[in-house]
Formats: sequence, structure tokens, C-alpha cells
Amino acid sequence: MPRDMAMTSLRWRMMALLMVGSIINYLTRSTLGVAAPTILQDLHITARQYSWIVGTFQATIMLQPICGYVLDSVGLKAGFAMFAVLWSIVSMTPAASATTSRCTSTAIAICPAGMPRRRR
Repeated sequence: MPRDMAMTSLRWRMMALLMVGSIINYLTRSTLGVAAPTILQDLHITARQYSWIVGTFQATIMLQPICGYVLDSVGLKAGFAMFAVLWSIVSMTPAASATTSRCTSTAIAICPAGMPRRRR
């Protein structure tokens, strides 16, 4: 395969990956909207608290290019190690909260990161 054709093939593959990522992002946002009534009822949260969850989710989506830049700058292995440590710290913060209200607010703030809300 000539080099020009290989580059063209690589470009189309990259475009396909970007398109799949965009579709997954759109479906995730749509799922949050459809699941909102169930989330509000199951977690016993207000619409305002739910808006914090959605806002945090959107903010984390916007951080992806920054995370990519960090991975490019420090290297893949060091970047993954750094983000794994950061993920662990963020996941431990609700457990380290002294009061129930602080724990709940911390868990709601990082809910898009996959941290389930602790019940008392």
C-alpha cells in the first residue's frame, strides 16, 4: 500500500473515532435527560441538585482536551499513573467527609465521575 493511501486510511479512521466519540457523548447526555425523573426520585434530590450533577458532567466533558494535552506532555505511562491517583483521591472524598450533608454534596458534585452516593 502506498504511503499516501495509508495516510488517507489513517485519517478516515481518526474521523470515524471522533464521530463515535461524539455519538457516545450525545447519547450520554440524552440518557441523563431521560433518566432525570428516576434519578431525582431514587436519590431524593432536588432539581437544583440535579442541575449541579448535569453541570459537573458537562464541565468534565470540556476537560477532555486538557487531559489529552497533559498525556501528550508528560507521557502516557506517567499521565495514566497521575490520573489514576487523582481518580482515587476524588473517589475517596465522600468517605472523608465529616458530616452527612458534606458527604452528600461532595458525592453529588462528583457523581459523573462514577462515585455512587453513600446512604446513611
